[in-house]
Amino acid sequence: MFSTSFKTHYKEKELVTLIEMSQLTNAPIRILYIQKDKEFNKKQSENKALLNQILGTTSFTHHVLYSSDIQEGVRCFFQSHESEMIAFINKKHNFFGSIFSNPMVKELGNNPNISVLALRDLRN
Repeated sequence: MFSTSFKTHYKEKELVTLIEMSQLTNAPIRILYIQKDKEFNKKQSENKALLNQILGTTSFTHHVLYSSDIQEGVRCFFQSHESEMIAFINKKHNFFGSIFSNPMVKELGNNPNISVLALRDLRN
């Protein structure tokens, strides 16, 4: 499961580990967007198209979950889709920054059945 807001510009180098893991294990990448706004803005649409291009021939699907609580949305999606890993790009000031400062990350980190992959932000 790859969680994103589509608010940042993706770089292939940031996603190479996720792509390689998906290809080596034949695991699909489930892209999760927690929708709070009514529609994507132009930048989000462009970033989604860029992500699709970078993921190329890997097996991936898009999923939208309507929720005002991002943490609960991520948790519900993870459990309902029997995911084995939560991945995201660790960018400063994005909506997943708050996840790392709350008990949800501690809970995930203490559960040996859940892997968390924080991909490095390569912004210059």
